[in-house]
Amino acid sequence: TRYGPLAVRAYSPRVRMAMEVLRGLDRLSVAPQSRFIAVSKSVEASYLQALSIAASRCQVIPNTVDFVRFPETPTPRDSAWTHVRFVHVGIHLLRKDIGTLLEAMTLVPPTLDFTLDLVGEGPLTPVLERYVLDRGLGKRVRFNGMVADVVPVLLNSDVFVLPSLTEGFSLAYLEALAAGLPVIASDIPENREVDPESQATVFFKAGDSRSLAATIEKLTADTGLRLEMGKHSRGLVRRYQIDQIGPAFFESLKSAAASFVGRDYLAR
Repeated sequence: TRYGPLAVRAYSPRVRMAMEVLRGLDRLSVAPQSRFIAVSKSVEASYLQALSIAASRCQVIPNTVDFVRFPETPTPRDSAWTHVRFVHVGIHLLRKDIGTLLEAMTLVPPTLDFTLDLVGEGPLTPVLERYVLDRGLGKRVRFNGMVADVVPVLLNSDVFVLPSLTEGFSLAYLEALAAGLPVIASDIPENREVDPESQATVFFKAGDSRSLAATIEKLTADTGLRLEMGKHSRGLVRRYQIDQIGPAFFESLKSAAASFVGRDYLAR
C-alpha cells in the first residue's frame, strides 16, 4: 500500500509506532536496491516522496487478472429479480474498513430487499460478527469465511463493495470487474486509478457510513443502473490481463538483474 499519513482509524497506536520504525528501516535499505516496482501510480508517488527514490528506479506494474477463470460474457442476473446480493471480498483488517460497511447496513431502510456476503476472515472477524449480532443484522449479513475459488461467488452476486481506507491496487476490485459486476468503492486514489471516469463504479466518501448507505440504497433500487454499470466492467479490466502485464513484470526483473550482476550471468 502507499506511504502517507498513517490513518488513525486504520491502525492502532501500537501498530502505527511499529510501522514508523519499519518505514525508517525502509529508508535505510533504499541505496542498494536496483529497482522498485509499485502496483499503482499512487503507491509509486508515495515511494518517491517517502523514500527519496529517483523516478528512474521505480516502475508501475499493476496487479493482474487471469481472464481464463471468468466466462467471456458473464450472464447478468434476471432484471425481474428484486433481491440484490452485495459482496465484499478481503481480509478482515482495520484498513479494509468493513466496520463502516456494516454501520451503513444499519442505515439502509429495512424495506429494501438485499443481503451482504462477506468473503474472507482475519483478526477482526469476531468483532464484526459480534457487531452484526448486536445490531440485529443476522438476516442481512452472511459470513462465508475463506473460499477456495471466489469466482463462483462473484458470478452469483449483483454488486461488489470495497470500503477500504487504503489499498495498493485491489485485486478483489479487478476480479469483481472481470465478473461483470458494478462496484461501490471508497473514493481513494488507488481505487480511482481503476475506474477514473466512474463507468462501472460509484464512489463514496471513505469512512462515511451515511454516504455508503445512500449508495447501497441507490443501487438496490435501480436495476437499470446496475446493469448499465456492469456492461462497462470487463472493458475496464481488460488492460490488466495477466498475458499483458506478465511480460512487463518479467522484463523489469530481467533488466534490474542485468544492471546488478551483468548480462553474462543472465545468459547462463
